Amino acid sequence: MPLTDTREFATEKYGSQNREYCICCYEDASFTRDVDMEGMIGICAGFLDQYNADSDRQLTLEEAKEKMRENFPKLKRWNNG
Repeated sequence: MPLTDTREFATEKYGSQNREYCICCYEDASFTRDVDMEGMIGICAGFLDQYNADSDRQLTLEEAKEKMRENFPKLKRWNNG
């Protein structure tokens, strides 16, 4: 998800902001869930109704998962390159 609101930024120890991760994934300098990328896709897919409610374009579950499979490998957490 694009991070556009500072309230969405994750935190490091002692509360400083981390702009690379969102508050759902990273808090107090560590990841909030110990899951692999496919597991995180499953977790995020659970928020599809909320995403669709706030979006002009409605995604099906499979469309959303495919977009995540395309984009998650580009994120620092999942990028091994």
